[in-house]
Amino acid sequence: MEVNITLVLQALQFFCAYYFLYKFLFIPACKILDEQKHLKKMLYKKLEEDQQVKDALLQDYYVKNNVFKSMLIETIPLEATQIVHQKTMFDSTSYCIEKIELSEQNKKKTELFLIDHLSRVIKK
Repeated sequence: MEVNITLVLQALQFFCAYYFLYKFLFIPACKILDEQKHLKKMLYKKLEEDQQVKDALLQDYYVKNNVFKSMLIETIPLEATQIVHQKTMFDSTSYCIEKIELSEQNKKKTELFLIDHLSRVIKK
């Protein structure tokens, strides 16, 4: 096997090409891929945090909703409604409310309760 100048020049050209590709293509491409991977991790982390906030707000909503319902039921006078509980086939409760005339005092009491609590909901 003869080693002449062309073999040395080809090896030199190969290493020069490899160096420039590595320096100007591979390193920036790897940086971009690493940044995208890091951004993806950050977005997933932010998504998980937002999901936890959403779950906490939803839980808070359900608690406040149940409190509001119970306070509303306590506020409505007993003579105002006759509630019939019916169990459905899915074990949920449906209510049938028949209209009965209220006294003025009971109407005002119920109206003030609704205005007070619904205005809090609108303000938030």
